[in-house]
Amino acid sequence: MPDNHPILTIPGSKSIALRVLIIATFLDTSLSIKNLPKCNDVLTLMRALQRLGFRIDSDGDQTFVTPWPVKSNHSVSVYIQDSAAALRFLAVRLAVLPGVNSKIELSPQLKRRPIVPLVELINIMGGNADYDGQFVIINGEERLSFDRKAEKYLALGQTSQLASALLLCSPSIFIDHQVLVSLLRNDHEKVSHKYLELTIGVMKDFGMVEDQYFCQEEGDRRSFNYANPRLYGIEPDFSSACYFWALGCMINKPIAIRIDKLESLQPDYRFLFVLSNMGARVTKTRDWISVEADSLQAVLVSMKDMPDQVPTLAVLAMITQGKVAMSDVDHLRYKESDRLAALLTGLKKIGADIVYRDRVLKVTPLTAAPPAVTIDCRDDHRLVMAFSLLKELYPQIKIAGSEAVRKSFPDFFHTLDLCRK
Repeated sequence: MPDNHPILTIPGSKSIALRVLIIATFLDTSLSIKNLPKCNDVLTLMRALQRLGFRIDSDGDQTFVTPWPVKSNHSVSVYIQDSAAALRFLAVRLAVLPGVNSKIELSPQLKRRPIVPLVELINIMGGNADYDGQFVIINGEERLSFDRKAEKYLALGQTSQLASALLLCSPSIFIDHQVLVSLLRNDHEKVSHKYLELTIGVMKDFGMVEDQYFCQEEGDRRSFNYANPRLYGIEPDFSSACYFWALGCMINKPIAIRIDKLESLQPDYRFLFVLSNMGARVTKTRDWISVEADSLQAVLVSMKDMPDQVPTLAVLAMITQGKVAMSDVDHLRYKESDRLAALLTGLKKIGADIVYRDRVLKVTPLTAAPPAVTIDCRDDHRLVMAFSLLKELYPQIKIAGSEAVRKSFPDFFHTLDLCRK
């Protein structure tokens, strides 16, 4: 790495962290988690687990999750702030905690997300859930069953998180073999399928193998659980890393991210291949990965498995040599905001030519410096971070709602400052 260029340390992956926290609730002994991120999405799930009775302690960069004895006729109220993944994972977990009656209060942003599919999925599996517009109410059962009739309730055209919740809680859910094979098959109708692969990868880290998370026959009701590795390290969050790799391309300066290993199941790790195909120079070592570019070429790419990087690539498209086209982006309407509408509005406001037609988002590079405008990021952390990259090139742009980064990357702006040194 050349002297005087930053090598950044990125917090642990929140996607992996949320999965590990749910798995920890199935363990019989304490789990130590290293590099657990302290973003709002993770903190809101941790607080909910503490309300349920789990003990969570921190010591330096390690967090300890200790199980609790399930009490019969136990009632608890928890609050989930903005994280759809935390809500979906926790709700399915609560549905298989027998004797636990739960009320999950939702933040205003979560109430704008699709909640009914979650409730319907729990009920079709034999659970007991309801939603009254304010709370998701769940009465825990001993076990649930997932078969062919339940498959359509996974809302796979909108999210993979319900399917991930199902798999994470499979020690207490009987999953039909044929349905599971269909579920794990990647096809055009399923969005964010790579996140299912991430879920399975994390499960395997805890000793689960394929024939353990489904039952072969209707009467096959085996008892199994996760194995406790005692210590689990969470790798850097590559969704967060992508903003700085993109910035390296925009300012023609190598920006490196510290890594633990050269490969990852995190879907946004694949954004490196998109950047490389656009002409960026990607350098990998045992300790870091850096990206820079003199110029970027146009690209046509499916974003089905990398929805969080659509705003990043749309911002990069402002400086490419030609039009950038992104397919399979319709599910962005169901994120923290309607990201499609927000991108169209925000980029048009700065004078960009951006069109969404026939399920393809096409973005043409800027032909002139943008005016001094304020971009409304709709309290969406991904939009704030993406548009902040553009502000690095055009300081006259103002970003409204920058505090939204606390959802996934509280130190984003501090890390961005390091890139200027």
